[in-house]
Amino acid sequence: MAFASLCISAFSFGQNNIFITSPANASNADHNTDLSVNVSYQTGGGGYQTPTWAYKIDSSFPTSYQSSHGGIQVTNHTTVSDFLVGQANGMRNVHVALLDQAGNLLNPVVTASVQVNYQSGGGNYQSGGGGNQSGGGGSKVLYNTSTHQVLTQSQVLAGGTGWILLDANNANYSSYQHPAYYNTSTHGVLDNSPNDMEAGWILTFQQGGNNNNYQSQGGGYSGPYQNTGNLKTDSRNALFDDYIEFKGLYSVSKLKHDYNTSTYFNQSIDALISQLQALPMPPSTSRGDAVDQWITANFDSSNKFDHHKTLPTFDMTVVGNLDLNDSGALKTLAGNHGSIYFQVYVGHQDDNSTAKILYNPTTYQSVTPFKVHAGGTDWMVLNPNSYPNYSHPAYYNISIHKALDQSPGDTAGDWILTEQVLYNPATHQVVTQKQIAAGGTGWMVLPSGQPGYSHPAYYNTVTHQVLDQNTTSAGGWMITGTSSGGQSGGTQKVIWALSIEEGDGNRSNIMVDMAGKVYNGDFNSYWHTVHGIETWNSSQWHETHYSANSAGIESLLLAHPVIFDPTSEVHTIKPFDFVADAQVALGSQSSLVQLAANHGKIYFQKYHFPEANSTQASTPAKVLYNTGTHQVLTPEQIQSGTTGWMLLDPSKYPNYSHPAYYNLAIHKVLDSSPGSSVADNSGNWILTEQSGNSHGGNQQMQSDTLNPLDIVSGKDRDQGYQADGGISKVLYNTATHQVLSKSQVQAGGTGWLLLESNNSNYATYDHPAYYNTSSHQVLQNKAGSKVGDWILTNPQSGGQNTTHVSTDSNGSQVGAFMPYTGPYTVPSFDLRIDARNALFDDHIENKGLNSVAKLKADYNTTKAFNDSIDVLVANLPGLAAPPSTARGDAIDNWIKGEFEQVKTLDPKKEAAFVWVLSLEEPTNNGVNKVIDMHGNVYDTDYESYWLSVYGVATHKDPNWSEVEYDATSTGIAKLIQDHPFVDPSVAVESKYKMAVVETDDPQVQGSTLQLSGSLRDSNGTTIMQVGFLISSQGHPSITDPNSQTISASNVNNLLTASYVVPSGGVYYVRTFAETMGGYSEGPVRKVEVFVNDLSSSDPKVVALAMIREGTIELAGGWRQSSWFGLYLDHGNGWIYHQVHGWLYMIHDGQNGIWTWQQQRKWVWTS
Repeated sequence: MAFASLCISAFSFGQNNIFITSPANASNADHNTDLSVNVSYQTGGGGYQTPTWAYKIDSSFPTSYQSSHGGIQVTNHTTVSDFLVGQANGMRNVHVALLDQAGNLLNPVVTASVQVNYQSGGGNYQSGGGGNQSGGGGSKVLYNTSTHQVLTQSQVLAGGTGWILLDANNANYSSYQHPAYYNTSTHGVLDNSPNDMEAGWILTFQQGGNNNNYQSQGGGYSGPYQNTGNLKTDSRNALFDDYIEFKGLYSVSKLKHDYNTSTYFNQSIDALISQLQALPMPPSTSRGDAVDQWITANFDSSNKFDHHKTLPTFDMTVVGNLDLNDSGALKTLAGNHGSIYFQVYVGHQDDNSTAKILYNPTTYQSVTPFKVHAGGTDWMVLNPNSYPNYSHPAYYNISIHKALDQSPGDTAGDWILTEQVLYNPATHQVVTQKQIAAGGTGWMVLPSGQPGYSHPAYYNTVTHQVLDQNTTSAGGWMITGTSSGGQSGGTQKVIWALSIEEGDGNRSNIMVDMAGKVYNGDFNSYWHTVHGIETWNSSQWHETHYSANSAGIESLLLAHPVIFDPTSEVHTIKPFDFVADAQVALGSQSSLVQLAANHGKIYFQKYHFPEANSTQASTPAKVLYNTGTHQVLTPEQIQSGTTGWMLLDPSKYPNYSHPAYYNLAIHKVLDSSPGSSVADNSGNWILTEQSGNSHGGNQQMQSDTLNPLDIVSGKDRDQGYQADGGISKVLYNTATHQVLSKSQVQAGGTGWLLLESNNSNYATYDHPAYYNTSSHQVLQNKAGSKVGDWILTNPQSGGQNTTHVSTDSNGSQVGAFMPYTGPYTVPSFDLRIDARNALFDDHIENKGLNSVAKLKADYNTTKAFNDSIDVLVANLPGLAAPPSTARGDAIDNWIKGEFEQVKTLDPKKEAAFVWVLSLEEPTNNGVNKVIDMHGNVYDTDYESYWLSVYGVATHKDPNWSEVEYDATSTGIAKLIQDHPFVDPSVAVESKYKMAVVETDDPQVQGSTLQLSGSLRDSNGTTIMQVGFLISSQGHPSITDPNSQTISASNVNNLLTASYVVPSGGVYYVRTFAETMGGYSEGPVRKVEVFVNDLSSSDPKVVALAMIREGTIELAGGWRQSSWFGLYLDHGNGWIYHQVHGWLYMIHDGQNGIWTWQQQRKWVWTS
């Protein structure tokens, strides 16, 4: 049976809305079903008022305004019990409407509705009869809608309840419908008539459950949920909020986010929720009992979730060995899985009395601390209270009368304190703690809590014997020390592993340890069983997610070089969001010094584009590549004589550009000259670099290219939040569309303050959190947080640059990362900046200063300049005014086209390169910053910038380098002296072989991308072609077969082109230029395109297109619909709705949409 409507609020104006939280649309209902709504009504004064609403069964409310509503009015509460009693069985349409304080319909009308299948169950009132069944209502109980207390008739008859049962045969009470009860405090009567209520009490049918108190065994409900730090109590309150109290707060989701709960906790509570939804609703105690039983079963005596109760056994059987230097082998292993996680624990080795050993490197004698405590040795433990001057634990030798403590280098005779190692006297094999942690030794450390052993205890996975502190030997092995010991402070303990998950066809999860050994099993049980680490409870354990496809694994290996290089540091390249946080004037040394404040170092970093070299015919580095079949032939394969190609000898064929190859079938030559190609039956052959990355590196050409999204996605295992914690989010005013970035707030004058995430006073907030100095409220990084009309949201990607518009009608700054620095008053002798400010004065700020005319007079500008700016001025009035960025975009594009903005020239006449400045070693809770060649400032780490923007892996690319300077005025002066071209006004003559190009942010016009960029420097060589590379699969590259090449027009070094996208989604764009020296590529820009494609074969695309029709696009990607409300489309089937939260939508193939929501599950609408 198809249900006709989806329970979605009909929005009108302001914050007035109503929606039905129970019963759910398309659900079954009976005589005990309650009607619950969520109401928000704001009067003209701005305050939210006590809810007044009405409901109807099967007849709808008027769609246009009239004062009367004709429904059953409800005031002061949001739940009506047993509201379907007396209705006929079958499909019932339930309608609700929001009323004003006078009980009239609002103008415009605000309503919601659901459809339910009602079956009375045989114990309720009969339709039309109006009377009771033979039971007379005697099975009903008294239920308090506020406290949820339940009283049975027998309890009332027993006395002491404050209620008296009225005699049904007494004529004095004949006007009541019995059973009827008299309240001895209020002197009111509660009887069995429909909807009767007395002092918050109603009569309703008794349902299942173990007791008569709704609160259940667990005690009183103390909600609604808030983060108190007690997970046990907070879990109970959150569950009661959502599934017993029906508050519509999505408290369980908030709990998961606030506590960053583990996978096991989430799986366990989700299973409970499925169970709760099948149990009777209050006043039955069944749901409360189930919640309390779950809490008893899963929480320990310290109120912590006991993961050990659900932790599966880990099978230590090695099922394979992986060569960690072979990326292909890892890709094969991860095949048919969805995700791969890099997991790492970085802590310190234990330095207590059980982790060190007393060792004599001369006699090779060793004594464990356990044996010292047990007695019978020459050693005794010193009492810290009696001997406070020693570093404890400390030991005293009663034979030589010397003490040995934990201070570095301490000795007692020949004795030292050192790390425990396992030693085999027969084979002289030594196994260190670090080797055990890395895996592959046949030994593992037993968890310290495992009884029956003196810890640390070691388990041999081959012989299944245990060697502990009280055991002389096990299988020929003994515990001893190493002469290299002596440190007492503990060494860093670093363990990493790979967890391969989400296998199809019920494939098990896979674990790979540091030695490449492969196991089948769950990551939590692996870490706990093998290393004694509770992943769910350790702040020193972390993981990073990647897709388990080829591109994801390449990204994994780039981001974590320690996987294949044990000498590398363990670190993770952090997410990069492509959104600048500020702008700095590179020509101003004082501005750089000011920006570098609170940083210790500044680095000049550059990347050289590799030069083409066609003279090395003896060792050809190029491969033959078929652009149709994507087949690759290496020089070694051609030399084998089986490919149909042969290498020509340069001495015999000097007229070709070598290396050159001859095709034996079609008798044509493919050489190294630009544009050379040979077409055969299989496709078109070209010569290209063997690397799949035009910037060098070691990647082989492949169809599945590196995807920057796998680096910057930040996907979290248990939640959909950004890995950067929302740091890149902006403040957005949903009424005025004003946008404030974090840097603007920190600069002051916005009425907002950024709260310090490390300050314990603000520990209860989800950061970033902002304090409003006017309303004294806090806007934080959690779903539903709002202060007035302000929300936190992600910056809008794509064509609209929300930062161009500088001020709104109230004078507040709207945009920002190329800030308006006007008004223009006197020449700064930077014509570019002054021209921008003058244009903004006259055509965006509307200051009425005639700044452009003044600029012309002050600079005595040329006719060419005047003609050019006049054309721009004539076009600006025809563009949309602020808050649209259209005029600001036009001004900036004009400036890029008419001014030589940046000269990336090097006095050493090196190969063409790009550069950035990296500010590091921040203090006072600061962050690392990257400054690009155009003065854009990014709050990020340099590794993330280089990898995401240029595809350069800084830790291994030989073409990348850096020079260190102190982040002081002296250090920055030295940096500029060494690299004068950091100042855009400095021009140095040079002869480069490759061009330097820039990519602008693409502009979106429907399904068309308007592409633009600039040729910054031709370096004195001929430009053979320019264009754009575009890909929906990640980093575009000239050698990537997944990248499409778009030819561009070049007018005065301004590159432009158009591209019609085949479908909506995320695209990556970059410019390129070809010279005799080869191809150079500009930075990558990211854009998201939304296409209303009702004819798409993808049901997600069609569903999103249906709801997008007629919407108004707002900042940050949000859309406003007159019937659907405010929502954020994530382009993958998921949207975030202002009221309903996360929704997943797919088209039903006809005229409807199926929607999944966490509470309601699947519902259908048309």
